[in-house]
Amino acid sequence: MSRVRWSPVFGWAILALCSLTWTLPGRAQTYDHPIEVRVRPLADALPPGASSALEITFEMPPGFLIGPLDEGARNPIGTRIEVAEVDGLEFGEPRVPPTASIGIPVHKGQAQAFTGITKILVPMKVSASAAAGVRRLRVSVTYTPSLDAGHLRTHAEEIHEVSIEIDPHASRTAAALPQPTRDPADPDFVVVYERAPLKQPLKTMLYQWKEGTTVPNIMHWLWIDPPGHGKHLQTAWLPFLTLSERSGNSFGLSFQLADATREGIMTGFFQLRAYHNEFNGNTIETKAISCPAAYFNYQFSAEISPGEKNRRLQFHMENLTLGDDDRFGFEVEAVAAHDPRSRFYGLGPGAKDENETNYSHEETGGFFDFYWLPRDKVRVGVGVVFRSVDVAEGSDDLHDEMPWTTDLTDPGERFANVPGIFGATVTGQRLLAVYDSRNSEFAPSAGFFGKISAGLYEVTDEGGGPIDLVDTYGRFTADLRHYSSTIDQKWTLVLRNSWTLTTSERIPFFDLAEFGGGFSDRGFITGRFYDQHATFVSVEIRRLIMPLAMLGIPMEVEMAPFVDAGQVFDDNGFSGVFNVNPGLSVRFLNKPNVGVVSNVALSQDGVVLTGGVQLPF
Repeated sequence: MSRVRWSPVFGWAILALCSLTWTLPGRAQTYDHPIEVRVRPLADALPPGASSALEITFEMPPGFLIGPLDEGARNPIGTRIEVAEVDGLEFGEPRVPPTASIGIPVHKGQAQAFTGITKILVPMKVSASAAAGVRRLRVSVTYTPSLDAGHLRTHAEEIHEVSIEIDPHASRTAAALPQPTRDPADPDFVVVYERAPLKQPLKTMLYQWKEGTTVPNIMHWLWIDPPGHGKHLQTAWLPFLTLSERSGNSFGLSFQLADATREGIMTGFFQLRAYHNEFNGNTIETKAISCPAAYFNYQFSAEISPGEKNRRLQFHMENLTLGDDDRFGFEVEAVAAHDPRSRFYGLGPGAKDENETNYSHEETGGFFDFYWLPRDKVRVGVGVVFRSVDVAEGSDDLHDEMPWTTDLTDPGERFANVPGIFGATVTGQRLLAVYDSRNSEFAPSAGFFGKISAGLYEVTDEGGGPIDLVDTYGRFTADLRHYSSTIDQKWTLVLRNSWTLTTSERIPFFDLAEFGGGFSDRGFITGRFYDQHATFVSVEIRRLIMPLAMLGIPMEVEMAPFVDAGQVFDDNGFSGVFNVNPGLSVRFLNKPNVGVVSNVALSQDGVVLTGGVQLPF
């Protein structure tokens, strides 16, 4: 059966957030060109046989930096300077000033970078036989403006042209070459939005709040912005329509606020939506994301429909910046939810699309992991997990289309032997180890991320059902990702591999290994397959298409073809189909944090779409 499966895409209106309309004193750069690059010869005219140099100046606003002259450097990304060959001139290796030691952030390790006003010299010598005349010099500069939280778009082979005259009558007095230097940044040299005047109705729909008033003060407190943050609050409201086979079609009004720095980088996002859903009726939903610092972020979401048909409250927070030198941290998540639109297809790799059933998934739980970062890029931790799940009759609106899962749990029925089919309660403890060398947490282009966990879990309440569950079981997970890119960052290769292994088949089905979803195989919805073990592998090639200012919010558009593959299996090994699912991802990124991601993939279930406003990977 071939059909299109849609997953809800939250807040596309974020793309319509408007431009900044304020002005700041002093000189100003823009998000697209935050660093000023100047090239000049130390002397405008030279005689044959003379020596001099080209001076390349990078003037960076406070807080910005670039990588050293090392194409292998990836955190921050290396800088490259090349001078085209010119008849009668020879160029030496660039001479650079000492780099600054920068924590990017501290717990990711110290890195070498250029900051402030950095002047680099390229030695130049005129051939003794050089003919008189003007020479046009062409200098190619590749550099990546970066912040401590991550990098922005690479300026690849930016061309600067200057002229020098070879004149036999020019002064032959040899002047000593100056030393390359690195001086503090000018505090009045800043990065601001480019203006984008708006006409009605956008001028009314998109509104910027006056800082210092009640609403901005409350929102900056909610987003954990420090004093003197210099950010502004931007409003956008507009109608929306989402089409979702699984969650139901919805239409309504969306109101959202963005917290943006003067450079145009979003560090916070808040959304409130009121809409009508074909399954749940009138619904109120809110979502908030905040990234006040590198490796310090949270996400909050809540929704409720009348008659308790649908309700969800979820909070996730990561803070790895505690203690001296950021050597401690934690990750915590809490969820309380009731969703009558959940789907279950059965266990094993042979669970077919036509076996789709509907149930109400009610869950209370979460986890807390505490980390110690003994050295750069490494963290180890301990954690606790709690999940209490109840399985009940699903949505009345879906019952005519598909059976309820609970209709098929009697002896002899399809799901009679599914462990935990009526729910259960699970508690657990786990050990974790992470190695993270990525050059950005949410928009990486280079580096490796590996996270493994091993835990012991206990079933404290079986919740009823025909199968006796094990008292305790082990669970092992591994999440491995590798990123590599070209020097200009236009191409990025992403390789992913994950494993989930459990020690028994008689554990609640919702805690078995799972396969499918936007962060797993994108050819299937979340929870499409369950079994004792699961593996997943993905190859993705991301291509930068263009920078794009969406009404003042600077974005980068990426297209990313991918192939996801994997399957669930038991102790007997793989059986049935090993899924291989091609697809395409479209990514609108406001680096280094927030993104709008849309994925389309082809599988045996048809065409599946996933995505939304999120902290990407």
